[in-house]
Amino acid sequence: MNLSLRQKEILTGLFCILVFVGGAATGEIALRLISLSKFGMTAELNEPDQQQPEKSESGKFYKDPETGLRLPYPNQQLGQVRINNLGFRGPDTLPQKPDGTLRLAFLGSSTTYDANVAEGKNWPHLTATQFPQQLTGCSTDFINAGLPGYSTNHMSKYWESKVSRYAIDVVVLLPGDMTNDIQTAAKLAGFSGHSQQQSWLAKHSLLWQKIEKNIAIIQAQRAAYSSTGKFTPDIDALADVFEQRLNQAIDSLQAGDSYLVLPTISSRVRASMEKSEQVKAANSALFFMPYLSIPTLIEAQDRYNQVIRRVAKQRGIALIEGEDNIPADSQHFVDSRHFNTAGSQLMAKRIIKGLSASKSFAHFINERLPACQLASSSDQPIR
Repeated sequence: MNLSLRQKEILTGLFCILVFVGGAATGEIALRLISLSKFGMTAELNEPDQQQPEKSESGKFYKDPETGLRLPYPNQQLGQVRINNLGFRGPDTLPQKPDGTLRLAFLGSSTTYDANVAEGKNWPHLTATQFPQQLTGCSTDFINAGLPGYSTNHMSKYWESKVSRYAIDVVVLLPGDMTNDIQTAAKLAGFSGHSQQQSWLAKHSLLWQKIEKNIAIIQAQRAAYSSTGKFTPDIDALADVFEQRLNQAIDSLQAGDSYLVLPTISSRVRASMEKSEQVKAANSALFFMPYLSIPTLIEAQDRYNQVIRRVAKQRGIALIEGEDNIPADSQHFVDSRHFNTAGSQLMAKRIIKGLSASKSFAHFINERLPACQLASSSDQPIR
């Protein structure tokens, strides 16, 4: 069949459109399948500004009538995350703690929930299941009460209403307030993150959302050291409010007789890095807070860790340091703050090493479970 030049042009154009549409559809389907396989939904659970602990999501989460918190339904699979019989991430747990068992609870936000790491390999799971190697005469089980977006205020509510009823012996509290605090202050000052500026198409297409996100990150990285048009939060004021909340959370936790542990917060963005490496490491932080410069981000991180150290010392609480023992690279962090499998493994080692080196913890175990013995003890915190 002989085609005219015009017909050939039309067919060529239609073919290019079909290829483009087909490629876009394939990419969209692939991204949705990946998101479903990892998170059980089409939005990542570790994105700070998408996590509203007071909002519910039909079928997956519900709004607790007692506290107003957003909680997952029990007995469900969210991608690679298993929500157990009690409504916490992890394997099923007996409501009544068995005799001779040391029960650990982990309170925190998305870094504790650890959605990017498969079931059984996230750091709360590894901490609880590997810690028995340091113990004799007892077993362990655990509750991972970390949920995305939770500040210490939310953790206090969660502890009082749900977690404390399960006879917890040891509580590992990993605060996750900094991002939400800065975002709230920035919003009051008229600043917004890139995800709050998404186009209509990005709100309905994961592929286009990914494209827009990468463009936004590149733009933010180019201006990462500029102070022009940036938000300069009062870090001291934010840290003071965080300290008040942290003390209030500790008051709530210490109302019982659990042993409380405070780890410092690990980040992929560090002052010791070259500027080019800082820019790479700050990718997700700059996406959600493009109005921050990297020096401001690092200053805020350090200030919040200073608060954790000071509060732990003042309150006589076990402090787990060594946040920089987890290498600041893509082999250990999936983004600026969240671990991948290798990072989770080292986070678990941090907790286990710190507890194993604590004389006060050894004394606590001896009083709580006399038959249970800790392998070694020292008052030196992990560095």
